[in-house]
Amino acid sequence: MTAKSLKMDALEQSYHALFEDTIREPVMYQILQGFISFSAQLLSTSKELSPIGRTLEEKARELIESNYWDPTWNLTACADQLKVHKSTLSRKFSKESAVSFRDALLNVRIREAKRLLSETDIPLTEVSRLTGFTYPTYFSAKFKKSTGFTPFEYRQS
Repeated sequence: MTAKSLKMDALEQSYHALFEDTIREPVMYQILQGFISFSAQLLSTSKELSPIGRTLEEKARELIESNYWDPTWNLTACADQLKVHKSTLSRKFSKESAVSFRDALLNVRIREAKRLLSETDIPLTEVSRLTGFTYPTYFSAKFKKSTGFTPFEYRQS
């Protein structure tokens, strides 16, 4: 098992050891001590993983990358996760990134759709679903508006 967001080998090894202990160790005290030790190590050595110091736009982009596949996830859900009002998030995101939240989410969905279309032979309806679009026709319309090609044409080229 690997934790993809841990960029340091030492943290990755600590995480793996903790995971193994959790599976194999029946004594709850030792498991909790392992979690406490790992948490302390993580907090002291990984400033790049810390949300402190990042802008609201960076935090929102990270959430977009993590949730683009969910068709129900939107500005309101993101604002709830960041514990800010959706109007505040929308205004600050647009100001900091020069693109609206909706367009940023759509851009990530289209980027991922392009990747799936070029790297796999998954049916278009499944690509639509995997990239957070509820309706394949809406996906096709947005994809064509963004790229100038239908998803089928894009896959063929």
